[in-house]
Amino acid sequence: NVAVGGNWPGSPDKTTILPDTMFVDYVRVYEQLTGLDEFKNSSTKFKINPNPAHSIIHISSKDAHLKNVSIYNLSGQEIYNQEFLSYNKTQTIEIGHLCKGIYIIKLFDGDGYQCTKVILD
Repeated sequence: NVAVGGNWPGSPDKTTILPDTMFVDYVRVYEQLTGLDEFKNSSTKFKINPNPAHSIIHISSKDAHLKNVSIYNLSGQEIYNQEFLSYNKTQTIEIGHLCKGIYIIKLFDGDGYQCTKVILD
């Protein structure tokens, strides 16, 4: 659907002639959920290993408290989400049930997000 604006003399019907082209001069992206590059504005407080991974990943940090982790496929669908109520320097996540491929992991520490790609082979 495309919204067409302007001053119409009433509601358009099947006899109304509409423009056959459309010019887009501005596009705004609100949130990027997938991509192969790391997000430019994300922090790097957490380390994920191994990468590539087989069945588990370890998320570690010296000083940040991991509060939430989400995993997205390259279509942008969230396929895993877990909250962590207690602080551990290393959290282990089972990912062996996922299909082989590239995933985006979004980590939240309460102050900001870190997004990283992980390869599951």
